[in-house]
Amino acid sequence: MNAPAPFPYVRWQSTHADERGHFDQAVNPGAAAWFKPSATHLLERNPGYLDILAAHEVPCHQVHSPDPGRVVYEDEVQVVVVPYQSS
Repeated sequence: MNAPAPFPYVRWQSTHADERGHFDQAVNPGAAAWFKPSATHLLERNPGYLDILAAHEVPCHQVHSPDPGRVVYEDEVQVVVVPYQSS
């Protein structure tokens, strides 16, 4: 299987993801990044990544949500959200 190489944006994001503290657990507990549905050029690569993880017996799956939480950061392809507190 030939897995696609990450886009330059993904490499940049891995290096610069938390420069503004969006993932600071003291400020934004549980913060996680989600691709927007419009980021098809990134989402289309997920099956290849999931295949690689499965080949190494790493359990994972793709999750979709219309409202994953409170948005603390947004750009053209992603949002960083803090999950809503359950009551």
